[in-house]
Amino acid sequence: MRGSKKIVDICKKYISKNPYELSENKLCSWTEVECLGACVNAPMMQINQDYFDDLDEYKTEEIIKNNLVNQVTATVRWRETMEKFKELGVDSIIEVGAGNVLTNLAKRSTPNLQRFTLNSKESLENFIKDKESV
Repeated sequence: MRGSKKIVDICKKYISKNPYELSENKLCSWTEVECLGACVNAPMMQINQDYFDDLDEYKTEEIIKNNLVNQVTATVRWRETMEKFKELGVDSIIEVGAGNVLTNLAKRSTPNLQRFTLNSKESLENFIKDKESV
């Protein structure tokens, strides 16, 4: 629709050849959807919570390049996030995926948080079983 094939081609060029496939640096993937609710402004794309509309191949390329660079170079606001969790009364966090780096960081910065690491089928099943028994 309205030039969307060119947008998909740029995603294939800069992110991955196939939808749902992680980029080479494992930071992102893409997928094509029928509608983002603003057909009059098509083609458009969503990156996280940001929407970009009235795209052409040049705008799309610039947006994707900038977002990929920002993913790698932008500061991680870990301390602010942990402080906000405390402020909001969050009492537990769950890390899903390989490793437990974030869980260990949370242990140092917010020792009162209950922490869960789900990095295998077994750990997920145990977590669900524990939550069901509460």
